[in-house]
Amino acid sequence: RATPAEEALAGHAPDAATVRAAAEAGAAALSPTGDVQASPETRVDIARSCLRRGIELAVSRAQDRR
Repeated sequence: RATPAEEALAGHAPDAATVRAAAEAGAAALSPTGDVQASPETRVDIARSCLRRGIELAVSRAQDRR
């Protein structure tokens, strides 16, 4: 779970700034290792992008159900 991201979203409208902040919070909580495939920084960047996209998809699906 991305608890820091969840906490950043709780009680806030899911606008672009909130989604970005939640993705940042979730990524900041990570401490991946690096290897020949990717550095720790690259892995955090990828995680941040995946978190942002996942949150945006969840928001979109929730809005479609209204």
